[in-house]
Amino acid sequence: MPAAIGDNSMNAEVGDRSLYMHHFRAIRAARAKVDEAKAVESDLRKKAKVDGIVLADINYGLRIVSIKDDSIIVDEAVRHIRIQRWMGLPIGAEPELDFEREPLIERAEREGFAAGNIAAERASPYGDGSEATNVYLAAYDRAQAEVQANWLVEQQRRASERQAAARAKPNGAVEDEGEGNADMDDEDDAAA
Repeated sequence: MPAAIGDNSMNAEVGDRSLYMHHFRAIRAARAKVDEAKAVESDLRKKAKVDGIVLADINYGLRIVSIKDDSIIVDEAVRHIRIQRWMGLPIGAEPELDFEREPLIERAEREGFAAGNIAAERASPYGDGSEATNVYLAAYDRAQAEVQANWLVEQQRRASERQAAARAKPNGAVEDEGEGNADMDDEDDAAA
């Protein structure tokens, strides 16, 4: 028997359904955007792999920039060096890395150069007008210029190689750069 119009249980059901559908639609739309972003990332990773980049190294770099406390990465590196030494790898005899003793100006240069390499925000953590800030920003700009210049040189080199390969083929066709490398296993990524 159908519920009467004024029946509170029916109104509660309609309200629950409306609330559910509101959240369902929002989450479904967000998931579609995530899937689209994953497809773009997958394509970029395939291109990096074709260019000879080890995807585990990309994962490691992404992990480094996502961790706010540098000491976590440094401590991990020290532990890894110790374990490598224990396993007999030829890494040297000194397992300690003492970043605490690094002079401020050297640290500012190192950090500025690293920030410029990843195109982080151009902002020094050392205060306006200080020598460390000037060194940080100069290193940032130098890294940006080097990355841009090297990228352009690499693109020109690759274009020249493709042209030479096209001239060497009887019909002048150029192979797809990704041919034979299109299938990327997640196992490569898991090595990080």
